[in-house]
Parts: sequence; C-alpha cells; structure tokens
Amino acid sequence: MQTRPTINADVPIPYVELGIWDENLGGFNQIVVNDTIAYIAGSSENLFVFDLINLSNPDLLSTYRSEALPYRTNDILYINESLIILAKSSHGLEIIDCTNFSNINSIYTNTQTAYVTSLAFKDPYLYATDNVDGLHIFDLSNLSDIQYITNISSAGSAHSIKIVDKYAYIASSFEGVKIFDLFDPINPVEVGNFTDGSSFFELDVEGNFVYAIDDQYTFKILNISDNSNPVKLGEFNGSYYEDLVVSNDIAFISATTFGYSILNCTNPTTIIEIVNIDTGQRITDIFADSNYFYLISGTRGVELFSIESLPLVQIEARFGAGDIDEILIENNIAYLANGYGGVVIVNVSNPQSPEKLGVFNEGGRTYGLCYSNELLLVANDELGLQILDVRNPIQPTKLSALYDGGNARSVAVRGNRAYLADGSDGFEIIDISNPESPFEIFQGEDVPFISESFSKIEVMDDYAYLFDTDIGVFIFSISEEISDITGEYLGSYFAPGSRDFEIKNDRVYISGGRMDFVDVSNPESPLLVSYYLGFFEYLFLEDDVLFASSWDEIH
Repeated sequence: MQTRPTINADVPIPYVELGIWDENLGGFNQIVVNDTIAYIAGSSENLFVFDLINLSNPDLLSTYRSEALPYRTNDILYINESLIILAKSSHGLEIIDCTNFSNINSIYTNTQTAYVTSLAFKDPYLYATDNVDGLHIFDLSNLSDIQYITNISSAGSAHSIKIVDKYAYIASSFEGVKIFDLFDPINPVEVGNFTDGSSFFELDVEGNFVYAIDDQYTFKILNISDNSNPVKLGEFNGSYYEDLVVSNDIAFISATTFGYSILNCTNPTTIIEIVNIDTGQRITDIFADSNYFYLISGTRGVELFSIESLPLVQIEARFGAGDIDEILIENNIAYLANGYGGVVIVNVSNPQSPEKLGVFNEGGRTYGLCYSNELLLVANDELGLQILDVRNPIQPTKLSALYDGGNARSVAVRGNRAYLADGSDGFEIIDISNPESPFEIFQGEDVPFISESFSKIEVMDDYAYLFDTDIGVFIFSISEEISDITGEYLGSYFAPGSRDFEIKNDRVYISGGRMDFVDVSNPESPLLVSYYLGFFEYLFLEDDVLFASSWDEIH
C-alpha cells in the first residue's frame, strides 16, 4: 500500500535571494544592423545594442527597456543614431534616441494605432503599416514636436512596407501588393496593384523587382519597372514561408516550421533553391547586408552567416544565446550549461556579486556537465562529448571531443570512465583515462531494452540510472569488477510524463504530475513506496532535503 508523505506546507522557510547572474539575453526576436552596430529586440521587452566589430566576441554596448511601452517589439527601423523606431504591435510605436548608448532616451510614443506591423521612412516622414487601419504617417521634421499627420485606410490590412525612391510598396492581406506614389508624401496616391486572389504578408524590394510571400507560403517575384502595372515573373512554392529579406538577387526566407531557405533569384522566371535548413527552432527574424545574413531564433540567439561562402552555409559568429539547462559548482566556480550559448563560467565566491569569467562555445547545444579533477565534461547535443581543461576558468581549453552521431544530453564520471546519456544512441561508456584521447568501450544498443531519448544520467555505486521523460528510469550495472564491461540492463521504473529525477542511497525521487518515491534496493524490481500529489518539475537533493520547482515556486 503506497502512502502519501506528510508535509507541513504551512511553515514558511525564510530563504533570501543573495544575488543573481543574468545577462538578460536570449529570446531575441528582431534585428537591424547598421555598419557594425546591431540593434536587437528581445521578448523580454528589452532592446540590446551590440558592437560587432569583433565577431568572435561581440560587445554588448547597452540595454534599453521602455518605461512608457514595456511590450514586445515586433519591428525595428534604423534611421540614424538619434532616430530608432520600435513597433509595439497592438501597443503602438516608440521613437528612441541612441546617440549616447549609455543613456538611451525615449523621445516619442503613440498608442493611437490599432496594430503596427511594419515601419519605413522617407525624410522627414515615418510610415507605419497597420493590419487594421492601413497606413499611418508621422512628421519627424521637429523631433521635439513629432506630429501624427494622417491615416490612409485604402492601404487595407497592411502587413509590410518598403519605400524606394518616391514609391511605397505595401503587402496587404486582402488587396494584394499595393503601390503608392509619395510625390506628395502626406497624401499618397495609389498608382498600382497586383492581386491574384492571395493575401500578402511580407515583401522586400530590390531594383525593379518586388519579392513577396502570400498566405499560401508561396514566394513570388513581380516586375515593377512599370509601377502602374506590376507583373508576376516567377514563383517558388516553399514550406510555411514567413519572413524574407533580399540581397544581391539572393532571397533569405524564414519559415514558421523551424528553418529557413535561401533562393537564387538571378533569373526571376526560374527561381533556384540553394539550401533549405531545419534549425530545430522557429526563426523570429532574418536580416541581410552585403556580407552576412543574420538569423534570430529564441534560445539560439543571433547567428551570422557568410553570404560569400554560399552554397556552403558557414557560421561566422553566434551570440546572445541563453537557456540554462544545468548548473554545477566547484570551489566557488559555477559552470552553466547555457544551451546554444555554450559553457559559461561564473565566479560565485561573493554570491551577492557573481562575476562572469569565461565562455566555451564551439557550436551545438550544451545540455549536461560533470566536473572531475580539473576537467569539465560537456554533453553537447550536436557535437557529442567534449572534455575541457578548466584550470584557467577565464580561458577553458578543449582537450578532446568524441562524437558518434548521437545526441548527448547528460554525463557522469566515476574513476576513468564517463557515462553518457546519448539521446537516440542510448547509454554509452567512454574510457577517459587519457582525456586527450577518449574512446568508447560500450554502446547501449547491445542491451535488451533501449530508450530513444535518455536525457539525464546519475551514477551511484555499481549502477547507472538513466532517465527518459517519456518512459521513466532505467538501471544498468556498471560494476568494474567485470572485466568486459557491458552496461548490463537490470530493470526500470515506468513513469511517463516525468520531468526530472534525483537519487540517494536506495531511493529515487521522480517529479512530474506527482512526486514518486521509489525503492531501488533491488534494481531488477524498483518499487513505488510513496508519493506526493502536485505538479513538480526540476529537483535538487542536498543532504536530506529535496528541493522541487513547480511553475514559479520552490518546495
């Protein structure tokens, strides 16, 4: 008969936060680059300013958070350092002055618009498309007295705008691609329209061509040498196309389904796909200049790729990634598995003022860490097992790496062996007696039962405990008394939908829709001895105290 532990939840424990280390990066969603300065909007309502003069180490110059409109930015327009426009979707727009990066100022806000989708500028007028009210026009000739001029409802449900010379090109949901003459900039006159029954959501303009994406995710090229009569030249049926930018006849297009395509549009009637890449994460913005194209995507941060190297997709830099999956602390040094941001090393000797010391990042996503004798073992989803010398935490040095095609998620060490939860490759044992030349001595496909998504591993005594969120905990024998170590599978505890686990002595604790307390003294037949109801996520066990997170609480 299973029992429910008695927990006194009415007695508060006075935990006090001592300090925090957070670069407030990650969650980027929009970017614009001028020369070597990148302006990047984050989902945390912040605007970040980076200097990219040194691509190997981009410098964060400033962070700005709006007090007037503390909402997510969905478009950025750079005019000059004293004029940066931020579109805030249903919350309006804001104009900021970045002349002094250490003191960015808001100089104007407008909340009268319904839903701002895109921005363009023709001196001294700002044009903002609105998917409800068409087109808004602002006079910026006097920055101390910015004026709202008018609304052009005939622009329809407008999603994207580009201005070239005296013409504005607008992608409209229901009325196609509209072309306006801005000879009188505050009284635009519609002079052309392309419609084929599709709704258009995104466009760019280069030379005599409009490049547009419609609601069927089709990429289309229009000839606008005669603005009064735009003509479709070619199209390419993509996969969930969403955003695009064009540079020198090359179209860079993001997709809603985790990836991007690059199209050669040199011949507009015969569009050729150069590459189509699945990034595993939704691209939130895409930008290109003459040398690089830039991708923004959630926890991957900002990635820069060389245009010159195409069709080889060659990453030149990555920064701003952040999604901490694991933390371990040794001798007042914290090692953070920071997702696509690599390994971040922080001095926490003064917990009230943690100090970042160094970073190791060769790409891929860092999931798991293990420290052993001044070595840091890193489980990298795309690059396998990496072994670092961290005697100098300011400049960690890679000694070796071992990759066999799996998806390394977690690593543990005992003696001269590393034990790896390798995702789709299961359970692996690696000899690290020479850390500069590790080699595999066991691969989990040889056991009777194998999980496809091992994500965490713990080693205790002669057993390895591997965790799968879809199935539960698996137990393997790793006794070194056996001359030919086989990682013999012994037993498992079924816990589908679980989130995390910890182990001490003969007891395993598993979080999820409830907390399970499992006796593993007989590893071939784990037994549920008690449970505690409630949703719990991540666990941490220290001495005889188990800490469990649930949403925004710690238990």
